[in-house]
Amino acid sequence: MPRLFAALDLPEAVKDALGDLQLGLPEAHWHDIDDFHVTLRFIGEVAPATEAELIDALDLLEEPAVAVIPRGYGHFERRGKPAVLFVAVEPTPELDALQRRVETLVRACGVAPDPRRFTPHITLARFPKSIEADRVGHWLETAPPPGIAPFAVDAVTLYESRRRPDGARYQPRHRFALETLPDEDSTGWATPTGMEDGESDAVGEPC
Repeated sequence: MPRLFAALDLPEAVKDALGDLQLGLPEAHWHDIDDFHVTLRFIGEVAPATEAELIDALDLLEEPAVAVIPRGYGHFERRGKPAVLFVAVEPTPELDALQRRVETLVRACGVAPDPRRFTPHITLARFPKSIEADRVGHWLETAPPPGIAPFAVDAVTLYESRRRPDGARYQPRHRFALETLPDEDSTGWATPTGMEDGESDAVGEPC
């Protein structure tokens, strides 16, 4: 059975910029740049019939495209040790509203509620259990800031997570367009305010 999740895919230029940040931690298992995304809802393994229901449900999305605002770095911990390194994403009202709508549609297909708090982020790397917390702490303190400008995403993508010996890879299966809304001058997206430094969080995340 496919293991699925709904997420925001990123522009190629943003993926390239994120890839340039993957330096300085030899122990890290860096994500392939093609796999960068912002998870909206991890779904898990589903039967083909349920996947078909999910596709029909997510096709009902009529929410507007969203501006994604990268912040600083952060990390998730597992049992008190660093497990995931990420670039935090500003939890704007628009992004939260889109995530809630996706959650509603997924649950309508019989998928159990996700007990985890939505913490938008872009995973850069995963850490082995043997990594020293001080090494990660030093990297977080000394690495140059991400410096990635806000960008627009106009679709939600349903991905399959495929396990491989070298780690999971993510295969897009279906794309659901969002409503594109112009900014004030109808030429692009207005630059949102409120960009801040990242912060650590102790909540795990599978994608």
